[in-house]
Amino acid sequence: MEIESLPPYPVVVGQDPERKGVIYRLVVRVPPVVYRRYEKEPDVCVPVPDANGDGKPDRSGSCWIQIGDPPVRWPGDLKAGSCRLVEERYPDPVAGDGRLEMILSPSSRAWIEGEMAARYPGARARMPQIRMPIRGQGEILADKTFVLRAEVNPKPVDPGIYLVEFLFRTSGTPVSQPIEIRKRIEQKVWLMESAIVR
Repeated sequence: MEIESLPPYPVVVGQDPERKGVIYRLVVRVPPVVYRRYEKEPDVCVPVPDANGDGKPDRSGSCWIQIGDPPVRWPGDLKAGSCRLVEERYPDPVAGDGRLEMILSPSSRAWIEGEMAARYPGARARMPQIRMPIRGQGEILADKTFVLRAEVNPKPVDPGIYLVEFLFRTSGTPVSQPIEIRKRIEQKVWLMESAIVR
C-alpha cells in the first residue's frame, strides 16, 4: 500500500481557514492468486511394431488403433499420458469500502489535558478518534493484479500525534480466502502557537 499525505505540516482544522485537514492518497495493489496444478494428458494407443515388414503386427497389444491407407485395425500398447503443469491466475479485488481509523496517542492526550490545559483552562481532547470509510476506483490489470486508487480526508480538531490505520479486505477467489490489507502510520497534526512548542 502506497500512501501520500498532504499537506506536509497539517494544522488542526480550527486554525486552517481552508479547513483542509489531512489528505491521504492511497494506491492499494493486490497481486493475483496463482494456482498451480498438474493435469494428466489422455492415455495414447501406440501401434505395436511390424519388425519384419510383412504388414502384420509382431504381437497383440492392450488396445486397438486405426493405421494405414486404407485404414486397418491394428493392435497397440496403451501408454499413460504425461502430466503437464497448469497455472491459473485469479484477481483478488478489494471488496466494498476500506476503513480509516485515526487515534490520538495517549502522550498527546496527556499533553493537551496537562501542559496545554494549564495555559488554556478547559483545553481537552475533543475528537481523539476519527473513523471514516475509504472509497476508491479499482481496476484489474492485464497480469490480473488489482489496483485501487482512493483518497480520504480526515479533519482532526486536536493537535498531536495520531496513530493511523488503513484497512481493506479482499473478496477472495475460487481457490483462496479473502485477506486483510492493513497499514499503520504515524501522523503529526500541528497547533499554531508561539508560546508552546510541541
